[in-house]
Amino acid sequence: MPAGALIREAICASLPADSLTRQDQSRWRPHLTVQNKVSPEQARTLHAQLSAEPPRAASFAAALNLWRYLGGPWKKIARVAFAPPESVREDEQALGIPRSESWQ
Repeated sequence: MPAGALIREAICASLPADSLTRQDQSRWRPHLTVQNKVSPEQARTLHAQLSAEPPRAASFAAALNLWRYLGGPWKKIARVAFAPPESVREDEQALGIPRSESWQ
């Protein structure tokens, strides 16, 4: 099981069952939101730009943000940062890039 799925299971197991939504209780289907609330034209433009790029070999999550829905607005509950994979640290060091704040 992927590490992300294990983290999700642990979070769900630590919460009262009646606090989980139907989506929380269903099979996990991870996804990445690239844009939200943009016009169809803006979405098509970015899709075309991204489609023209070569696929990335791997992606890494810098952190997990936990939000609570308050019936309209969302409230950020916590941010749990992950350590960067060794390959990312090596690449940043080789390129002289300071360690990204997103990893902290």
